[in-house]
Amino acid sequence: MCSGIKPSGRSNSCRRIRLVSSDFENEFQKSIIEKPLTPEGTGAGMLLCKCYSSRLPDDMLLCLLAGGQISSSGPIHYHLHGLRCHMLIYTINGSAKYTCGHSIKQLERDTVYFTAADSEFSIEQTSPVWDFYIGYISGRTAASYCDILEQGGSGLVRIPPLSSVQSFADQLSCLPEVSDIRESLYINRLLTGLLSEICVIASGTSADDPDIPIYIRQMRSEMDEHCSSDFTLAGFEKKYGKSRYRLCHEFTKYCGMPPIRYLINVRMRTARHLLTTTEMSVREIGSAVGIDDTNHFISLFRRINGMTPLVYRRQSADSPE
Repeated sequence: MCSGIKPSGRSNSCRRIRLVSSDFENEFQKSIIEKPLTPEGTGAGMLLCKCYSSRLPDDMLLCLLAGGQISSSGPIHYHLHGLRCHMLIYTINGSAKYTCGHSIKQLERDTVYFTAADSEFSIEQTSPVWDFYIGYISGRTAASYCDILEQGGSGLVRIPPLSSVQSFADQLSCLPEVSDIRESLYINRLLTGLLSEICVIASGTSADDPDIPIYIRQMRSEMDEHCSSDFTLAGFEKKYGKSRYRLCHEFTKYCGMPPIRYLINVRMRTARHLLTTTEMSVREIGSAVGIDDTNHFISLFRRINGMTPLVYRRQSADSPE
């Protein structure tokens, strides 16, 4: 699946560089035990979605071998010998069944399942429509996240409303198929954030915790519904009569990040949606999410998403459905 290549012109003490290529597609095809059931017009590679090639130092960092968001009207039924990687399945809508040996996982709406995929397993769609993100992940640290989730239960995690899991899945789905070192590091950052978020949720720090203070819920709702507004900690402090330190501390505790970063994430999520569903210009989208300075919007979008808004729009249009 992965081959080590030592860069030319470098000393022997340099780290080896690992090239991940579409060889993973060949491994996937060879792992299929029987011809899979897939929706009409799709082939056996449907469950791969898109394969990636990238260069990363050794295998310490997380690497995405293949994946993407898939909307299936059924049927899907795969039976595989196993793959030399970990697999993440985030069900957005609908349901499916994952079977490995005597273990059966019901993949229902708003659940994530992360597991080592190196044993024989099958995946079967169990609802008329199944919308999901699937990712095949390599890297030694992937096993650590898997261990954390298994220690806390079955590895199957229910995702609360407004978590950043969907945002991470959106960003991963629009990655270029061939990446340089910089983009590969960005992918590692996305995967680290996604798996960390899932582990935090699994640990019980949930965004839908019934004990969350009402003013924190209101702050979150305001930013979700009116992300173009000019929110500040000073404004929240005045409105709710709580110190900005307390608001920031409690918001981070219950929502997993400080309020201003949460607002930026909401704005970027909204911007990504507008880029893929409208013909609005970049300037118009920036203003629609509360960032009137177009250059600042483009710079921020690139920092968060790893690409400019126009590249994101183009790659989203080119991605398979």
